[in-house]
Amino acid sequence: MAQVPFNPSGVIDKQTELYALTNPLLDAQADLIQTQFKDWVRDNFLLTPDQDEFLDLFTGDFLSYISGEVSDTVRARSPIVLSILNPGGPKSSKRLKSKRCKWQIFHQNGKVEFAEELTIEIIYDPA
Repeated sequence: MAQVPFNPSGVIDKQTELYALTNPLLDAQADLIQTQFKDWVRDNFLLTPDQDEFLDLFTGDFLSYISGEVSDTVRARSPIVLSILNPGGPKSSKRLKSKRCKWQIFHQNGKVEFAEELTIEIIYDPA
């Protein structure tokens, strides 16, 4: 798989590439995301040194959580939205916030749709 920049458009490009795979190949990628998250991210995205350093900080419960959320979302072929807030200027710290939304849509004809989306925000706090 091709490496793409780790930015909002790169995440969209990676989803397009992943979701074009057959189910068995997509499941294999989802398994790698779950079990080897950091390696998978590095293999699939062109990270800046700052992004790579931040990825190294993911450990323990948070690493288990984020790898599970991304893996489950990929396996379901659901959207992943990356947003980067306050990217310019000097920074004092950086945070990552993720939110997984699931919803049902009931139509007047009785049809029910199920949908979900994972939103990942990287927030740079000004210095």
